[in-house]
Amino acid sequence: MSAKASREDDRQVIPRWRSFRRTVVAGELGALHRPEPEDISSEIATLRQSVTDAPGPFTRADLLNALISANIDDDETRSLADELALDPGTPEPLRGFSMWAAFRHRSPQDETLEGSTSQARKTEISTLRYRLKERPRNAVLWVDLSLAFATLGNSKKSIRAMETALGLSLDSRFVLRAAARLFVHLEDPERANRVLARSARLKYDPWLLSAELSTAQLAYGRFQHARAARELLTSAQFSPFALSELASELASGEIMSGRDRRARNLFAQSLISPTENAVAQAASMSEKGDLRFDPKLLDVKGGYEARAISHSRAGSWHEATAEAVNWHRDQPFAIEPITFGSYTASLGEADYVTGLALARDGLQTHPKDALLNNNAAFALAHMGKPEEAQAHLRIAVQHESIAETHVYEATQGLIDFRRGLVAAGRKSYESAIEGLKKEGQTDMVAVATSLWAIEEVRQSTPQALEAVKRAASASKLSTTAETRTLRSRLAAAANVHRG
Repeated sequence: MSAKASREDDRQVIPRWRSFRRTVVAGELGALHRPEPEDISSEIATLRQSVTDAPGPFTRADLLNALISANIDDDETRSLADELALDPGTPEPLRGFSMWAAFRHRSPQDETLEGSTSQARKTEISTLRYRLKERPRNAVLWVDLSLAFATLGNSKKSIRAMETALGLSLDSRFVLRAAARLFVHLEDPERANRVLARSARLKYDPWLLSAELSTAQLAYGRFQHARAARELLTSAQFSPFALSELASELASGEIMSGRDRRARNLFAQSLISPTENAVAQAASMSEKGDLRFDPKLLDVKGGYEARAISHSRAGSWHEATAEAVNWHRDQPFAIEPITFGSYTASLGEADYVTGLALARDGLQTHPKDALLNNNAAFALAHMGKPEEAQAHLRIAVQHESIAETHVYEATQGLIDFRRGLVAAGRKSYESAIEGLKKEGQTDMVAVATSLWAIEEVRQSTPQALEAVKRAASASKLSTTAETRTLRSRLAAAANVHRG
């Protein structure tokens, strides 16, 4: 049967990884503190005159900084920022500041999502390499190069580029969070945590501390700087947006420890002015601990993952798949969105063509991934291509984890039925369901039992009626959207074959 990468309630608030430009637009590189406006109009007037007298990059940067400090966001401010960002004569230390100023108020919806095609990435790599010849010490360019390589599945070159960036800018928030996400992506959360933990800014920057907490939870199963995190959360000097992911990660730790009241308070704090990542975390945890999740939060800009989760739980499979595709475009290196989309398309929507296309897209950069190969096999079997399905399942079984064994047994049962090997199919389904029962996987038992019954009905076997009754019994113990969908699908199949 088709499967997702993991349960949503296992999720951690791991940093997003986007290009520098899109990270700025998302607001993750902005000021930490609440603005304290003051009257500096006379200083601004003096700086304007300085720019008129000597319009160099440093005088223009001084004026831009003063305008931003005074919360002036007009044509003059935006024009100055654009000029500095695009001027090849702007020194590197000022270029990052000017790019942040130029893009900080743009809507993420106005920005093109990361291109995920192979050719787009190869073109981007060529461009970045050319720019690095001119500015080899630009850590931002090295991180963007690392992202492009990661999206193509070239882990070695991605690591090499990221290590160069870390050597050039060890305390940059952008570099550190990107590095942490890369190492989590490469299934090395310990290294991700080490990169963050050695930063001198760790306990003073909530963006870094939230990433450190989430990677520590993945690596060691516990927080290492929870006290420092709570101190930052109670400080009045940080903006709610800057604290959003820190509060969200702490809330997740509390809810997994059974401290629901603390979790609710922390989630409420995380959602005052949330990042889309914090909204996705709240959505994933919303069915635990009696959390109150306001559906209006799903309107957050860039909230593709949150909406994918919400639609899948409601059984709105087409919408879930569409948001998973957007999530994939936003995080094109990541395997989670493409696995999620291939699952919702195939199992939920019965759109096996789309499910297969998404799985194959992911397999271009993750050819040995067990779940993607399983989902490709599931779709191919339903499309009448059992031999191709078996080839993919063979790869999945070679790289399976113990937790996924019974999923692949159920997929083998499907393939056997589609080959006409009914007895072998039954044996595989029986083994899968027995294993899932022993593990207490009630919802997955209902899914596997329904899928088995559908195959018995399709073949019009003498055991079909018994299989339908067995599926109905298992479905009573599950309330998921998957169970409801398969119950309807089984009823439709039974009506067709009865007629």
